[in-house]
Amino acid sequence: MNCEELGELPNIKYMHFTPPPPSRGDPFLIDKSETYKKEDCPDVLKEIPSEFIDEVLPVENVTVKFRVNGSRIVAQVYSNRSTIADIKADIGSKFEVDPKYIRLKQNELEISNRCLLAQTDSNQFGIFEFDLDLLHISEMSLGDGVDPPKLDLNIYYNKYHMPDFITVNIEDENGKFKTVIVEILNKAIVKPFLCGYRDKATGIEYLDAFTQTGPYFDKMKFNRYISRDTQTYEFKGKEIDTAHEQSTQCFQDGNNVMYVSAATDYTITPGKYQTYAQKMRRENKLAKIILIQRNFRRFLIVRFMRNAAAKYRRLVANRKAEEERLQVEAEKRIRRIELAKQFPQTKDDFEMLYGEVQKWKIAELKRIARLYEGPARIAEVNVLLDKEIQLRNGIEKQRCIVKKAMEDFRNEKMLTKLGEPIKWIGYKDNIIHLDLLRTQRVRFLTEVYKDMQKKTSRAERLELLSKVKQILLDERQFPDFVEIFDLIQREINLLIHTKYCDVEVLHKRQNVLWMEMIKFSKDKPPDRTNC
Repeated sequence: MNCEELGELPNIKYMHFTPPPPSRGDPFLIDKSETYKKEDCPDVLKEIPSEFIDEVLPVENVTVKFRVNGSRIVAQVYSNRSTIADIKADIGSKFEVDPKYIRLKQNELEISNRCLLAQTDSNQFGIFEFDLDLLHISEMSLGDGVDPPKLDLNIYYNKYHMPDFITVNIEDENGKFKTVIVEILNKAIVKPFLCGYRDKATGIEYLDAFTQTGPYFDKMKFNRYISRDTQTYEFKGKEIDTAHEQSTQCFQDGNNVMYVSAATDYTITPGKYQTYAQKMRRENKLAKIILIQRNFRRFLIVRFMRNAAAKYRRLVANRKAEEERLQVEAEKRIRRIELAKQFPQTKDDFEMLYGEVQKWKIAELKRIARLYEGPARIAEVNVLLDKEIQLRNGIEKQRCIVKKAMEDFRNEKMLTKLGEPIKWIGYKDNIIHLDLLRTQRVRFLTEVYKDMQKKTSRAERLELLSKVKQILLDERQFPDFVEIFDLIQREINLLIHTKYCDVEVLHKRQNVLWMEMIKFSKDKPPDRTNC
């Protein structure tokens, strides 16, 4: 690192940094109220007790700047546990000056030799700065005829060695400062002699410059370099053989000449240059075959592993989906069973309820046999029998209700089907509806049948029954016409001559006959067997 007239290190960016305040009770605290003592640290410094050095002061390398002659700056790297005496000895050896003549100052105060480097002040970047000068000549004990020492930078740089690393303070993205240790690689080389010339008039030698930094090139960049300054010569090839192929004449005994034909001659031309390693690599076919087989086996095993992994993942996904499906089906089955127990609809639902009653009866019998004896057991069995009868009666009653509801539903569907017009697909896919008198009669009687099933008052019921009698006069072809007409007339007489009467039995018989009358057809259905 070259010294400059500036007061900063080269290639280092300085940034603002505010150090944290020292903690209370820290042995590094410097009490500025103490008085200055000779041969001791100044009032801004305080020696660290020896028992706290290993525990409080971590070992690290820091950068130290020395200001020489007021403007020139040199920098060195020392340990923070180095004493001022050690630093003076090192810097004195570099300037070839006795360390006892060197004086280090900080803030216009001379620093004691016993102080550690960590006890002195550092700037915001953790760099320690000192003023380096010599004692006055009157303070030096020099002999007669001895020249006083001086701080010569030429001597310093002749002995200067590039440090292994430097510390740089940078600012990160969060605006905080951190210290980065930068390692320095020394790649200095011995400069080769290329070429040059000497001026005859002045005698000054001019040499071709190679480089100042960087490694030595394997392939020299000055190869076949042509310039007027270096006066290099370019070699050119020249043919010395004959331009055409011809035979050779050899004299044997002075008279006879031996003729050598060139018909069987062949010409050898040089090919592309190849190294021995390239030649062996090209000839080593077995190694290439092994390499291809190894790569192909690797490809096969990788493909197998990928297929196996994909199959495993697919099986795991299928297993999870199957478990979820089974769980959903189990939940549906449980809900269906609970719904069937509360609202039975089919024969299987009622059989399941009878089975549950039987299981409950067996469990209760076991409990009674285990807990009771004699008359108490007989009493409990009688109570159990009454409960069983109540449960079975309730199940049978619900079954009858469901059966009646299903029968009504089937009848309603049948009447709806009988009252639908005949439909078929005709020309150009047009749907044709044929509403016959038979289907119209079914729809009309169905509406009357629904009105007869409604709960109405006595007067409305009498009016409805009188209309039904008029309708029945048109249905005299019905085989049971007399019976249904007689039931309608009987209900009219009961409603007229009695105050309270139960006509539910009449209603049930009327509904049955009315349904049979709707299904009855006046016209004989055509015989389609002979078609």
